[in-house]
Amino acid sequence: MIKGFELQWLPEAGGCILVGASVGAILTASLPSHRMHLGTFDDELFLFILLPPIIFHAALSIDKSKFKSLLLPITMFAVFGTILSTIITGFIVYGLTSFGSTTQIPLLDSMIFGALISSVDPVATLSILGSMGVSNTDFLYVIVFGESILNDGVSIAVFESLVLNLDENKELDRAIVLKSALYFCRVTSISIAIGLACGILCTIYFWCLRGRQSPVSEVATFFCFALMAYYIGDSLSCSGIVSIMIAGFFMDVYVRGRLLSEADLHRQILQSEESGSVIDGGAILPPRCVIPSWSDWKVMFSGVGLISHRAKVHVGFVADVLSNLMETSIFAYLGLFLFSNPKWDDVPLIFTGIISAVTSRMLMIVVISIIVNGSLKIRGRICDCIVERPDHDTRQIPTGYIDRNMQVILLYSGVRGAVSLALVENIPIHNDATKHGSEFKPALKAMTCSSIIFTVFFFGACTYRTLKRQQDANNSPNSVLREAESPITESSLTSLLLEDVLQEVRP
Repeated sequence: MIKGFELQWLPEAGGCILVGASVGAILTASLPSHRMHLGTFDDELFLFILLPPIIFHAALSIDKSKFKSLLLPITMFAVFGTILSTIITGFIVYGLTSFGSTTQIPLLDSMIFGALISSVDPVATLSILGSMGVSNTDFLYVIVFGESILNDGVSIAVFESLVLNLDENKELDRAIVLKSALYFCRVTSISIAIGLACGILCTIYFWCLRGRQSPVSEVATFFCFALMAYYIGDSLSCSGIVSIMIAGFFMDVYVRGRLLSEADLHRQILQSEESGSVIDGGAILPPRCVIPSWSDWKVMFSGVGLISHRAKVHVGFVADVLSNLMETSIFAYLGLFLFSNPKWDDVPLIFTGIISAVTSRMLMIVVISIIVNGSLKIRGRICDCIVERPDHDTRQIPTGYIDRNMQVILLYSGVRGAVSLALVENIPIHNDATKHGSEFKPALKAMTCSSIIFTVFFFGACTYRTLKRQQDANNSPNSVLREAESPITESSLTSLLLEDVLQEVRP
């Protein structure tokens, strides 16, 4: 219906949520006895089944060279930006609920809400950008992807460190902050190590058996190693998202390797025949019964790939299918929960959640952008990237430079989704015997649900309108003339940076 009626302002993620809400309303009306079951969100189903294929597909599809070149802004937004957003959100919630709401939320509980709502859901973000025609090799996609994936692990680590200290009459102090910081560093380092270990193990495995497996076995084993990284990381109370992302990066570079065209494959076959090697679908093998030489050992981490050409293509296809299936299921499932059992009892509390989420996102982007841009200027990297124009004119644009219009896009890409909902469901309810848990879980859940609904629909529509307005500006008759007459300025950087993004959006 979105495509048929050309409702381009409505993101596909919002359409899936409406589908889930409609199904929930029908089931609730026809089967009153199942009313309570519709309002139960299974966070384990989301975290263990639905989320891993989406993160792994994103890690495979992202442009690695651009991700490396944009590592500074990605790290700043994901790590320091998430921590800053958590702090700002916590103080806003604490201040507003202390004066303007019927529910007064303590500072520690407010910081917990700030941590969980600062998680920019990669599922929602990547789905909206994909529906807008943004390519996974574009500057905007790489920035948003890197922030959403890394930021997810950071927010989960901060959330869990704060929840561990959620005891009765316990206030946020310096000891809790120090303990949370140490916990975050430990979880992050262990998660990265798990991802690297699984990636190295997968590379060694496929190097030993290269050319001796069928493409089906190669694809199946490839995904097993990726899921192993996620489940090991989660079982050790670390971030499975960070682990599977690191493993996906490593496996894509060294196991999957460069995708070969037919000409490259034919050239490789000729070279292998001349050298006496055997080739099977793109994987070069040493001669049988010959002890591997030093040059053969170097193939392991050369990046040419250790699986057949057919398996390389099908790995991307299977990952794409699983990712799209899981994304659709998540948003429909999210709509089934959000609208079937709403808690809109405290209107000021709902507006507090929305205001704090949007304001913290806005302030964080402005502050981090100033720091990133200043760092690039200090390091003299303001003219690193060369972008080729359609008229063969070349202009120098900063690598990772965030101008004002790009900040607006980053603001609208801060969509909250099922990750925040799963985290708020994991908050323990206050136990009178152990004195552990939060008495304000219903209030935190209401603020979380309202923030998810607002960001998915409002930010999604604003993303489309912003890209559409930029498209119209680029297509105006005088735009080329103005560019030819005036030198490049900060305000004209956005048209250059987003031109590739808008190519598939144009009719």
